[in-house]
Amino acid sequence: MAEIKNLSVLEAVMGKLNLLGARLIPAEKLPGGQALVLSKDKLIEGMTVLKQEAGFTQLSYLTAVDWMEKRKEFELLYFLHALSAAQRLCVKVSVDRDQPNVLSVSQIWPAANWYERELYDLFGIRFQNHPDLRRILMPDDWVGHPLRKDYPLTEEPVHFLERTAPRLPSELIPKKYAVVTAQNPAAPPAVPAAKPATADAAKDKPVA
Repeated sequence: MAEIKNLSVLEAVMGKLNLLGARLIPAEKLPGGQALVLSKDKLIEGMTVLKQEAGFTQLSYLTAVDWMEKRKEFELLYFLHALSAAQRLCVKVSVDRDQPNVLSVSQIWPAANWYERELYDLFGIRFQNHPDLRRILMPDDWVGHPLRKDYPLTEEPVHFLERTAPRLPSELIPKKYAVVTAQNPAAPPAVPAAKPATADAAKDKPVA
């Protein structure tokens, strides 16, 4: 995100944002540009000010970070764009990892609709007042949320080269880089590793 050199679009509303408990992180302290930290309880009020009074009329993207080890929370990142001033801003909002509930901003920026569905699908974050909160990438009956750090890893044999027996990806990863996760009874079981094929068997195996 490009550094914001002209703060005029924010200067006019920082007084109101400060009353909402907002905290500005200067660009020099944040790689990629400045950010505004909001509490989830003041999210709608703060975002309304940013759109209607500061001119951040576009929500370019919305994503999340799982801080499972450090802070036991999810951090939502709203990337806003003030088109008339050619300025960008990242708004950070933290939600509890065990109770990940936050209000939807789809009434402010309709583009948030599918972004919020994606975060619900992959992280399990529930956006209250969303008009159609359901999975968007995974099947409706999928168990769990794949981008959470505690989601169990599973794998299946893959043909990496022609005329070779399928192998599990973890067999090719050096052990010092291997990731160990606790087994989740609700997750589908991992596929067992395929037995190494002999040279003759690999030679006769048809090309996939």
